[in-house]
Amino acid sequence: MFLLTILPAGTEVFEGLDNGVPEPQTPGFVTITVLRRPRLATNLNEINDAGDTIATTQSTDIVVQMDVHNDDTLVSSDNAQIISTMFRDDYATTFFEGYPGISPLFADEPRLLPFVNAESQYEPRYTVEVHLQADQAVSVPAQSATSVELDITNVETDPAFWPNSTVTAP
Repeated sequence: MFLLTILPAGTEVFEGLDNGVPEPQTPGFVTITVLRRPRLATNLNEINDAGDTIATTQSTDIVVQMDVHNDDTLVSSDNAQIISTMFRDDYATTFFEGYPGISPLFADEPRLLPFVNAESQYEPRYTVEVHLQADQAVSVPAQSATSVELDITNVETDPAFWPNSTVTAP
């Protein structure tokens, strides 16, 4: 995982919200929570070579909040800054090459948002929102035909005389 390669050794990283895991007893940890998934572009449709499948791709901005906790406010601040700095670096781009369809876009500036723990005590917490582009593709059967019948009609002809016309002559 990307964060484990850039943060100090011993920093735990886990999913936030509904993970069912109590707050760790270690001095430093990061929780990751997906906040939103806004669309980046109109769908891209590609028909395969056989013409029987359409792949529809939607580009999405996956916005992830990283909550950086530590008993020491300075360490929490430094770790948040490391995330913000390295996520905007070529290091992140190279790292995510191993995850097809996912690319880092940018990271917002870290901000201090104190956290109230289970003992009603304030803990230092910095948050960083990072943005990833995820291109999700869904394949569905394509409509196709094996034969076509065409009628050629002169557009200057009265519509009443067109083949299969429902127009009646005056």
